Amino acid sequence: MELACVLREALACLAKLRGQALVLKIGGEVIISPQFKQVVSDIALLHLAGLPITLIFGAGQQIDAEMRKAGLEIIKKDGLRVTPLKAIPIIKDVCDSIFLEISRVFAEVGVKCNFLPPNRIIASPLSSPDNNYGSTGRADKMSVEGVKQTEDLKAITVASSLASYKETYLNVNADEVAYIVAKETKTEKLIFLTGVDGVQVKDGNTIFQITAADAALLIKNGTVSGGMIPKLEFAVKAFADGVRSCHIVNYKRGHLLEEILTTTRAGTIIVP
Repeated sequence: MELACVLREALACLAKLRGQALVLKIGGEVIISPQFKQVVSDIALLHLAGLPITLIFGAGQQIDAEMRKAGLEIIKKDGLRVTPLKAIPIIKDVCDSIFLEISRVFAEVGVKCNFLPPNRIIASPLSSPDNNYGSTGRADKMSVEGVKQTEDLKAITVASSLASYKETYLNVNADEVAYIVAKETKTEKLIFLTGVDGVQVKDGNTIFQITAADAALLIKNGTVSGGMIPKLEFAVKAFADGVRSCHIVNYKRGHLLEEILTTTRAGTIIVP
């Protein structure tokens, strides 16, 4: 009886979402975690239920490892990687390798993946006369071809943290790529899969629902820190650009389907 109730609720949620785009972002740590196959299975279920999905992946840990092997110094400034030009081919190889692994695992559950080439995301350099970030950039927009590619219901579109600038590539924040894709594709939901139970206050309790204004305040007063800051910042921007809701969900607990297909809050939902 309980299972039947859950399935009815999930069906009702799917009926409301059917045909509406979802953008999901995962970090590189998800791909090497024991939970990765479960994450893939949950995303595959949403795809097979008729939801257009774009999946953006970060690769911080993998890039760090390969840069060390190449003898390149790892420098972070204000939470952002300072990317030497020599690192761009390394980052491209890492991203290509991760895409192949993502495709392989999705293929195991019968789902096809298409790679969104870096030239479909347009970026600009982050460096200024006062701050040198090397080949690190900010994502600005998607090409028309990129937007069209995300509309393919036969496959999940997968994008990395590389974007194009003139005749080369720039390394950008994957959270920002997710925001740009959500903005340009007019997505219904922007979902960040993280290793924590959503936005947490200082006593460790999760905030299950906040407004965009609340999110901005949590950043300003220092309640949130580290990698949660860009997620909330891009969530606030996403609302201004028409995204209906943003979710921050713990991939380690398998909360994605509970968050999206039931009225039970498993992580944090940020609403306008």
